[in-house]
Amino acid sequence: MNESILKPKIICAADIEPADFGKLVERLNGTIRFHITTGNRRTKYGLPLNRCRTHTEILGWILQLSGKQWMTRAHVAHFIRPVCEVQGIRMPMI
Repeated sequence: MNESILKPKIICAADIEPADFGKLVERLNGTIRFHITTGNRRTKYGLPLNRCRTHTEILGWILQLSGKQWMTRAHVAHFIRPVCEVQGIRMPMI
């Protein structure tokens, strides 16, 4: 049995290429907007930065967004980094 299949991949913000940021997430007029591509369809999903002011609110959004079929680990990493930056929250590193 291949053991790598059984182990979840742990990802951190450093694993995501900064060049990918604009392709997945953007800051625009007080919102964070996700760029979503499913098949040949492209769309955007936005949420207001004023609802992402604390670690608790950011975690709440991550939990809510994790239920979206289009949400990827890269989207999560690219969401956390700019939100923490804008709100002046120190990003936790493990």
